[in-house]
Amino acid sequence: MDAMRKMMDSLLGKDAGSESFFEDGVRYREYLAFNTPTEEELFAQREADTKGKPFFTLHILGDVGAERTLASLSKQTYRKFEVTEPGRGTGDYVMHLDGGDTLAPDALFQFAAAGEGNDLLYCDEDRMGKEGRTEPLLKCQLSEAGETGFDMLGHGTAVSRALYGAVGGFSERYDYNLRCVGKCETPKHIARVLYTCAHFEESPHALESLERHIGLRGYVMRGMYGFRVDARVKKHQVGIIVANHDGVDALRLLLESIEEKTFYEHCKIAVADLGSRDPRMMKYYDILEKYRAAKVIRGNGMPLPMLLNQAAREMRCDVLVFLGQGCKVITHRWITDLLAQLMRDGVGAVGPKIQDEGGRLIHCGTVVGIGGWEGSPYAGEPNSRGDNEKNRFVMGLRPVSALSAKCMMVRADAFFYAGGFGEDFEAAGMDTEFCLRLMKRGLDCLYVPHVLLSCGEKLPRIGDSSKENRARCYDVMRQMLLEGDPYYNPNYDYASSRPMVAITPRPAIEINELYGKKS
Repeated sequence: MDAMRKMMDSLLGKDAGSESFFEDGVRYREYLAFNTPTEEELFAQREADTKGKPFFTLHILGDVGAERTLASLSKQTYRKFEVTEPGRGTGDYVMHLDGGDTLAPDALFQFAAAGEGNDLLYCDEDRMGKEGRTEPLLKCQLSEAGETGFDMLGHGTAVSRALYGAVGGFSERYDYNLRCVGKCETPKHIARVLYTCAHFEESPHALESLERHIGLRGYVMRGMYGFRVDARVKKHQVGIIVANHDGVDALRLLLESIEEKTFYEHCKIAVADLGSRDPRMMKYYDILEKYRAAKVIRGNGMPLPMLLNQAAREMRCDVLVFLGQGCKVITHRWITDLLAQLMRDGVGAVGPKIQDEGGRLIHCGTVVGIGGWEGSPYAGEPNSRGDNEKNRFVMGLRPVSALSAKCMMVRADAFFYAGGFGEDFEAAGMDTEFCLRLMKRGLDCLYVPHVLLSCGEKLPRIGDSSKENRARCYDVMRQMLLEGDPYYNPNYDYASSRPMVAITPRPAIEINELYGKKS
């Protein structure tokens, strides 16, 4: 480390050459170029008053590539930092960089600006894999459930001295990040690519770290992408509520798929009928009730949310599963697999991946703001593996802002605590509005990719609903449309269902049809 400090002293104040972020995509390179500060901006940062700003302790892990790391530090416009051996230093914040990794020239300036009152600071980063291709890791709001899916917190992090002490200092990175996410109270995301990993490889001990973190609360395994944590499931009475309006053949196929794919004994089924008149439908209902295969709850003209709320009350179950018309269960053990996620600490609702009958994605968690209203990432694209970014959204178990009522499992106590579905809403928007109320009560919604349903119908669209319903949805979603979905990086373009950076990001509210209109 003495040699490293001497090298640092020799580099401070000298031009160590430019570091560049790069990526094959032209759009991403343009985004980086647009967001790179000019020389005038960097000069202003160097001259800025730093009184009262935090001091940073930086630890470089490993000597291989350390010259490159030190060169990037010598170019920092913010000078209140020290480079010391791991475990030493007096900074207000502690940051660990792997040898060879680099910080953008304004990185510490941006971290310092975000530091006041926040105990964990983190930025977006570039990651170079084994094949030499750099991919961006654009991050979102931290959650313990999200961090146990894969190491989203990653490298570009600075931890307050108090939090650093509370977690027992640095160890293996993923283990350290898990402890930090579990104990931090005020994380702050800096939505800029400020950190570049020279050679990114997943920790060989990541699975063991996650097992230690989960302890006796559940089981840990490799997931479709990243990791999968299943809570220990006790016996719960599960009530499956199927919304239906005529469609006897579709209902029969759905109920047959439930019977074939369900190995959980403690289930009962109710059909919430929205006013069917088809004689074949009435005859099928008679058969279901005669053989006690399902209870039929007739809505007599009730709107869908009101009928579902009534059905939920009549079921008297610990757990509720809402299924929409046209669905079919594809995966075995679907109830058990959804329960294993629902029973995790702090989770209020879970939902599966939904594809159409041709294998194209319909739903993998709702992003508030896509298309100006809401949408699912990669909707309409094949349900298949792709690059890391697609896998993270489609194949990764992760928290989301909302789930589709086409298939949603909810803890009954959470459902009634949140007030059930809003009865002033139509089918379009009622699920998102409900999930946002769960979020306000501190409960997560989890997207569960290893459970799969198919659906022969399109999801209801807020944009196609009545004027009154669109106005209600706009009022509910307005703040998130303005500030951004917390589980979606603010650099993504809300005009596209495929997550892709916008060169000049703009709030989703600006592409909403009601934006700027008088009520």
